Amino acid sequence: MDSTIVAGFSSYIGLSANDSLVLGGSANRIMECSIGSVINGIDNTIDGNASFSTILGGRLNLINNNVDKGFIGGGYNNCIAGDYGTIVAGNGNKICSASCNGTIVGGENNCVRGGCNSLVVGGSGNDNVAKNSSIVGG
Repeated sequence: MDSTIVAGFSSYIGLSANDSLVLGGSANRIMECSIGSVINGIDNTIDGNASFSTILGGRLNLINNNVDKGFIGGGYNNCIAGDYGTIVAGNGNKICSASCNGTIVGGENNCVRGGCNSLVVGGSGNDNVAKNSSIVGG
């Protein structure tokens, strides 16, 4: 049940975080997560009780409390609140809590909310609210 911080500076792993890793970067945080990892980047957070979640680089990215298996691969100011959510790069993208298996690939200020298995690829200001649906570009 060990957790480890390797390299970087000013990073934090909470006392109840089990088997978690912060590798490099600065000011990255894993609060009370089970098996979470933040690799490089600046000021990224995996919040309390988010399990099996990963942030890979970027800045100001957040995986919210109680998210199961969230992944953010870089970007800036992205947020996941839904289980099994994935954001790959981009800026200001969000997957809301009612959106399981939501995915956003790039773009800015895109949102997946209200429907499971939904996707946004690129573009700006897209809002996918339907279940099993995709928005490409825009």
